[in-house]
Amino acid sequence: MSDEPAESSDGRHGAVTSADPAEDVVTGSRFRPDIEGLRAIAVAAVVAFHIDVRGAAGGYAGVDVFYVISGFLITSLLLRDVATSSARALLEFYARRARRLLPAATAAIVGSLAIALVVASPLENVEVGRDGRAAALFHANVRFAADGAAYHGEAEPPSIFLQFWSLSLEEQFYALWPLALLGVAVVARRRRHRVTTAATAMLIVLIPVSFVIGVRGAELTTAHAFFLLQYRAWELGIGALLAAAPRLARLPVRAAEPLRIAGLTAIASAVVAYGDETSWPGVATLVPVLGTAVVIAAGASATTGPSYALLASPPMRVIGRLSYAIYLWHWPISWAFDDLDDWNVVVYGAVVLAVSALTFAVIEQPVRRSAWLGARRGATLALGASFVLTAVGATFVFDALARDVDELHAGRPAPARASAVAGHRPVATDYVPSDLEPPLSPGMAAEDPFAATDLDCSDLEDCTFGDVASDEVAVLFGDSHAAHWIPALDGTGDALGLRVHALVVPGCTPFVTDDGAPNPRQCHRDLDRAWRALADLRPDILVLSGRHIELRRRDPTGWRAGIDAALRRSPARSTIVLSETPTATDLVPYCLSEHLHDVRPCEPAHDRELADANAELSALTTGQDAALADLTSLLCDDERCPVIVGNTLVYRDATHVTTAFVTSRVEHFADLIRGALRDVSIDGQRSGRRARASR
Repeated sequence: MSDEPAESSDGRHGAVTSADPAEDVVTGSRFRPDIEGLRAIAVAAVVAFHIDVRGAAGGYAGVDVFYVISGFLITSLLLRDVATSSARALLEFYARRARRLLPAATAAIVGSLAIALVVASPLENVEVGRDGRAAALFHANVRFAADGAAYHGEAEPPSIFLQFWSLSLEEQFYALWPLALLGVAVVARRRRHRVTTAATAMLIVLIPVSFVIGVRGAELTTAHAFFLLQYRAWELGIGALLAAAPRLARLPVRAAEPLRIAGLTAIASAVVAYGDETSWPGVATLVPVLGTAVVIAAGASATTGPSYALLASPPMRVIGRLSYAIYLWHWPISWAFDDLDDWNVVVYGAVVLAVSALTFAVIEQPVRRSAWLGARRGATLALGASFVLTAVGATFVFDALARDVDELHAGRPAPARASAVAGHRPVATDYVPSDLEPPLSPGMAAEDPFAATDLDCSDLEDCTFGDVASDEVAVLFGDSHAAHWIPALDGTGDALGLRVHALVVPGCTPFVTDDGAPNPRQCHRDLDRAWRALADLRPDILVLSGRHIELRRRDPTGWRAGIDAALRRSPARSTIVLSETPTATDLVPYCLSEHLHDVRPCEPAHDRELADANAELSALTTGQDAALADLTSLLCDDERCPVIVGNTLVYRDATHVTTAFVTSRVEHFADLIRGALRDVSIDGQRSGRRARASR
């Protein structure tokens, strides 16, 4: 209906839906073109983030902008209709939601399935149908949280339906919030209180509770906190509070423009200054959320000034009006582009705008503005159900057309060889054998027995291996790149008579913690606790493992300082630093599913950077009772770093090796550790001679 408030923001990570057309952005009796402009800023931030535009590393904050807008507009609508009427108003609300959201969402789901069938790898397509069903049935956020999905994850490629997580979250909000307001309205009437007062009281309780849950959840369970409603409800609640307590949105007229500029600056600063390492949702989320609230409040108080004119300008309103469709399409369309550099970005933007405008004009508006449907609530709800069934049915058709996971091999077993290694050098298999171990499957990275996501080695006594009766103690300490070597240290402990403990802090390298960690403050706390435990234990041998290449490339001085600090802090008699695993360009299992007969395009580069980093690591360990164990010879020959050795898959993602491969190389790993220990001993003798000579 043309006079209903902008119904919502279908915000998804960048997801947008407070994307009702401009004429619907009405609060009370006044049209709010500035909110259309605010939507445009939010969707632009999200799209820029998703296509890796420089300077928009925090563009994911755009979805939080949409949450505030959505909470404000939806609550304005509900307080006008549901809270002052009856349960019949609920059905009318849900009917409007169905007309507003489902036609375009169904088109985007079907279109995404078509794109995936053409451009996605066969292994990706195994999960596409399930993800599409989750999107169609509004629980995509729950599915992604359960799978531990993340926008910045390195183990699995993001789903082509990943943007539907926030739409699912908002639909869950739309299902629950009207019921809560209706309940509050019933109680308020019985006690002769104002409904807005009762709603405000409820929000004053719910907002801080959800905020605390969100901040704590981001520290402990990042994926759940990112995707699930209970951790995000406070953002929607901030917007709802502006609607329920309009005095909060009543600013002095003279202060409105400066405060609106301050609010827009807060949003922009989050987009520019935040990044992958920012804990989200967390305290940092307050910046764009409160900034958005201030902009909304300022627009309710004054409609003059340069910033208001910018938000209400025709170009901003057009983008804001299309924001829902832009959000739905920008992510799957990006899959159709191999890269988005230079002019490809311009072509990509033009395609997204064209498809979004077409969706808006041909699909969204005709259904949404239908007078016939508007007068028939039952028919509208039935049509909404038919859209959902259409989307679900399309996912099953996709499953029937996609390649079965059991067919992802070259049709013949690995070549018969006496050994898949020549000395320490691996011998490559150039195709995907039918007896590959482990076989290609979606989610295989997380299912590996020593994937750090499910491995609990946070305390020294949690993970003990090797010769457990030995008095000589070795500790493997590091991030997930330490965890994948645990089976090798287990065998090495048996071979050398060592009791081996593993101490794993996922995502937190023991060398550098200030830059690049997913949660720097939490990393500092966890690593400090680990170092204190090591100091108490005083192991004979400490084996350190973590990422090097990326840190060295980004901050060479900080990387060297981090190595030096870790070696100086080591309480062990001998310290060994493991070299980094060569890194592939793509996620190896998914790449292999596209290159079954020639796997070489999936192999990591055998480049100079890795050799230079290892040489520098070796130099940094000299003179510190430490040595480098260069594992390159386990993983590479003189020219190549194979991804399949014999019938064994080497990589479970782009950087982590499989347990099957590590287990097959235990003997050679132990030899390298023996060599490193000899180097420590020799270096220690040299240091002793130098010390005596200096006296």
